[in-house]
Amino acid sequence: MDERDRDWVDLVAMAAGEVEATARLYDRHAPCMAAVAQAVADAERAGDAVREAFGELRRRLTSYDSRLQGPIAAWLPRLARERALAAIAGRQRLESEALTR
Repeated sequence: MDERDRDWVDLVAMAAGEVEATARLYDRHAPCMAAVAQAVADAERAGDAVREAFGELRRRLTSYDSRLQGPIAAWLPRLARERALAAIAGRQRLESEALTR
């Protein structure tokens, strides 16, 4: 069984509530997700981004379509990067607002 097959099996199991499936997906993909997020953010924000991306995966399990979002191995790092960039933008906005007060 290749990685895409393992991902699919774990996504189905995750949707059925199997906690171990989430752990397997996390173990398989978190290192790459963290590396992608750390390319744009510090380690703390990158870690937060990885956790947020997995939270989004849980929320979007029933609507995930690999034909639209691509394989999980590509989609999860992209989500982590988006979350890291959003955290940076939010912090910059807060800092900017603080300076104008």
